[in-house]
Amino acid sequence: GEYEMDSKVWGMRLKKGEEEWSEPEVIADTPFRKEGNPVVWQAPDGLVWLFYVQSYGDTWSDSRIKAKISKDGAQTWSDSFMIAEELGMMVRAHPVVLNNGDYLLPVYHETGHDTEIVGRETCSVFLRYNTETHNWDEVDRSYSRVGNLQASVVQLTDDHLIAYARRGGGYDPVDDG
Repeated sequence: GEYEMDSKVWGMRLKKGEEEWSEPEVIADTPFRKEGNPVVWQAPDGLVWLFYVQSYGDTWSDSRIKAKISKDGAQTWSDSFMIAEELGMMVRAHPVVLNNGDYLLPVYHETGHDTEIVGRETCSVFLRYNTETHNWDEVDRSYSRVGNLQASVVQLTDDHLIAYARRGGGYDPVDDG
């Protein structure tokens, strides 16, 4: 399950014109750690990015975001590298290419140590990748009353982005969103 200490990120391929996927293979695995929430994305320059989280504790609020890149269409992968070192950082959605060519990756900072309820301080976070410097930097956090997470974003104009996120808290119905 997702809380097993040695969960892994697996990958499969479907070749053009074929109907069956390849056998699953391990793409990311660190002994005595759990990995999850893989997001695969191909950038305009052809690089394939794999973003995923690696947990350093009992819950996902003890996670950090790692990445790998592939220069050969996801046949082989680089070593993993950290893009968000703060504990509690999670990824769930694809990046978007901004009008200036940079990438914006919506992530979130999960708080609390309950496996079913995220803390009220959980917030959406946005990481920007500068395609000239090759650095990921945090550019904004969005907070709300019960917390929010798993944002998805689009750029509408050069100076207007819109993001939607799910609410934090538990899974029980509430009257006020």
